[in-house]
Amino acid sequence: MSVDAYVGEVMSAALPPNTSPNWAVASLDITGDAATAKVEDEFGTTRFTDYLLLKIAGELKILSKLYHLH
Repeated sequence: MSVDAYVGEVMSAALPPNTSPNWAVASLDITGDAATAKVEDEFGTTRFTDYLLLKIAGELKILSKLYHLH
């Protein structure tokens, strides 16, 4: 799915006003200037586990995302 398609899916979700996602970082592993993060999140009634590959250059930046829909 392209970034534009993903954003479109999230933006078109039929959620009540002021619904915010709930999320928590389950794990973070850093080696040198590379990192991985496991994030568990819920958006509306949907639950995900996201795996993020990160690059550190003074701050974390997401390079890629792999997710599991529960």
